[in-house]
Amino acid sequence: MTGFEELNRLRTAAQELREQGDLFGAERACLAVLEGGGDAVAHRELGIICWQEGRKAEALMHLGRAATLEPEGPAPDLLRQATRFFERQAPPEPKGALLVVVDYAVQPYNIGDLLIYMTGALVAAEEAGCDGIDWCFISDPKQVPQDPIMASLVSADNHLFHLMTFLPQIQLLPGLQEVHVFTDQEAFDRFVERRGLERPIWPTLEALRAKHYMFYDIFKLVHRFYAREGRIPALRFSDHLRSWAESFYRTHAVGRVPVTVNLRNNPHFHTHRNSNLAAWDALFRHCEGRLPVQFVITCASSEADDTLRSRSNVVFSKDSNTSVLQDLALIDGAAFHLGSPSGPAALPIFGTQPYFIFNCDMQPHLQAYDGALLETCEGELRYAFARGHQAFGLQAETAEVLIAGFERIWQSRDWVRDRSRRSPGGVEAKPTWMV
Repeated sequence: MTGFEELNRLRTAAQELREQGDLFGAERACLAVLEGGGDAVAHRELGIICWQEGRKAEALMHLGRAATLEPEGPAPDLLRQATRFFERQAPPEPKGALLVVVDYAVQPYNIGDLLIYMTGALVAAEEAGCDGIDWCFISDPKQVPQDPIMASLVSADNHLFHLMTFLPQIQLLPGLQEVHVFTDQEAFDRFVERRGLERPIWPTLEALRAKHYMFYDIFKLVHRFYAREGRIPALRFSDHLRSWAESFYRTHAVGRVPVTVNLRNNPHFHTHRNSNLAAWDALFRHCEGRLPVQFVITCASSEADDTLRSRSNVVFSKDSNTSVLQDLALIDGAAFHLGSPSGPAALPIFGTQPYFIFNCDMQPHLQAYDGALLETCEGELRYAFARGHQAFGLQAETAEVLIAGFERIWQSRDWVRDRSRRSPGGVEAKPTWMV
């Protein structure tokens, strides 16, 4: 049998198999034709097969190729029919809410980890095709946290205090439907059984039972989603919080460009990540009287320093008795962010605003990120999904390092022009970073 005869046999077989309902066999025959050089019939048959199986992109691609190869044949009309079919096709039935579970026996009790977890949950919900999120905390005092530092700080007496400190953050989740708090692992297990084991849950039941630490998995999840979609689902601040942040800046940063700074001075946990306050004071003095910038420091009241408070270009948010949510709204509404690798610094890393985080300790764990975190040059790291001027410095904080990091972002655009821009009617408009 000649090659031509074999291709004819495969074409005929593909059509017969499709008509008999053997789509798998028909597809294999078409692919064999394409391997032999391909033609309009094979692309047309493949397009019909993919159409029948609901594979929109492949169906339209193959029918489009067939229409190009046989413009006078049936392919152009089939292409039009398939296009109309997919346009009319009802969206898939939503799977309901994704149950997102934070088990504090393994995940740390802190703001930054929760912000990262929330972004991971948004990605997981989109990938699962869910139309909302049910949030669940497990804080069982009978289970000792895996992290020895958390185990030394969290007890049966104070675990709910820590949990309730972070609880308000979850209102930043778009699509939040239900919130559950369990102080007993067995009660949670019964809840999941009643809810239905087939209902979508993240992390998986296997990961939850294994007490799997999710931190690195979340960054890999976000990296894959961004590589495919070119975006990251965002936490959402209410109009009320955004309005409050704008009012704060009108009061405390009038005529200046607001830059948030999260300083760290925690004597109990990862003290090597604490801020060098003298170096930060040098940065503020470097800018004071020279640049129209207002530094808004977000940190715990116990971490505030009176020396920094004396600078005319520095304001502590906690002097206005801000909540955690309000501090996060200030970061979200600032021109850019600087600071330590702690807590609120987790907010901008998934967004678009510039940031520079100093004194990071992530380099020894680079392999665990599996490509989600990259070393770009000596002394800096960037996430694979980072935008312009978003980076982490590995050097210890010094005045020179802080000033260089600040100046690089400051000189990247005309912040003053953006701060004072006006609408067509002559009325002062919001800065571009707050739109």
